[in-house]
Amino acid sequence: MPSHPEYRSLIQQVVTQTEQWRTRLDEDIFRELEEYLDLCGSVNSIHVEAAFLHGFRLGANLMIEVMGEHKLLGHRTREWATAES
Repeated sequence: MPSHPEYRSLIQQVVTQTEQWRTRLDEDIFRELEEYLDLCGSVNSIHVEAAFLHGFRLGANLMIEVMGEHKLLGHRTREWATAES
C-alpha cells in the first residue's frame, strides 16, 4: 500500500464516485464506463512501469559511473603514493 498521505482519501473518493455513477447510469452504460476506466488503468500501469525502468536504469548507470570513477581515482591515488615515496 502506498505511503503517500493522500492515498486513503483519494481511494475513498474513487469508491464514493464509482458508487454514485453506478446508481446514476444504466447497467450497460456503467459497464462500458468500467471497461473504459480499465483501459485507462492499463495505459497508466504501462506508463508507471516504463518510468520505473527508466529510473532504475538511470540509477544503475550512475552507480556504474561512480564506481568506475572510484576505481580510477583509487588507482591514481596508489600511483601518486608510490611516486611520492
